Amino acid sequence: MVETLNQVLDDAEVATTQRNRLLHSVWMKALDGEPVLHDRDNTLKMHVGFKLPSVEEVASVSERVERIQRVLNHLTRKSL
Repeated sequence: MVETLNQVLDDAEVATTQRNRLLHSVWMKALDGEPVLHDRDNTLKMHVGFKLPSVEEVASVSERVERIQRVLNHLTRKSL
């Protein structure tokens, strides 16, 4: 059970980063008119424009968060 929990928490960390980018970035048009998500790239240590996600990519993040929630709820019920 601990291994499963650790895997789910690792997955949750990635999903949280993806979710936060979708929700907290500035959705804007770059100077060239291209729509982008303006956010900090932690690797480059600067703000950059990221390509807008497709509807499918947004839905995928949502489904991933819901799946993580279900697994955590299941693990919690088993341990109580």
